[in-house]
Amino acid sequence: MLAVLIVFLVLYLPIILNIGVVYSSDFKKIYIGIYLFKYINIFGGYAEFLKEGICFHVSNQKAVIFPYKKMLELKNTIKPVRDFQIIKINSCIELGKEGDYVIPSSIGFVLNFINCLIGSLITKKKPYLNYKNSFNIFDKDIFNVYFEASVLFNILVLLIGLAKFILEKIIYVFRGQKQ
Repeated sequence: MLAVLIVFLVLYLPIILNIGVVYSSDFKKIYIGIYLFKYINIFGGYAEFLKEGICFHVSNQKAVIFPYKKMLELKNTIKPVRDFQIIKINSCIELGKEGDYVIPSSIGFVLNFINCLIGSLITKKKPYLNYKNSFNIFDKDIFNVYFEASVLFNILVLLIGLAKFILEKIIYVFRGQKQ
């Protein structure tokens, strides 16, 4: 009986994955962090924009370049996973131009309007979603973007997703053999 309870808890216990992305105009890099339950580091690194593509630095000695052309081809092969629930989206944009408040304020107003519109549409569809955005205006040349999202899932969802993926590959192989 205890084994059944443990298996049930392992399969259905909710897991929260936190994703943080920061773009800094000072360094021209995108910093990425993925955490389990907000404190256990799973992945961390940064990305740079190069002429050849986007270079992801996953450690001090290892970097992977994704060419821009290959990224455009990927958009047709990636299918959204509907079994994962996004429960939180936070964003913050810092804008500034030295000696001028009009341009950053205007851009901030337009972006804030778009974000509020998107937020109201998303929260109508998913009322449990915690959606927040903010804008900060500075009197210096700055452009920084902060983004954080939390995704809720459990082991059972992962197993079902893996089974769907394997079945799709098996069907693809059998269809190829018939032709």
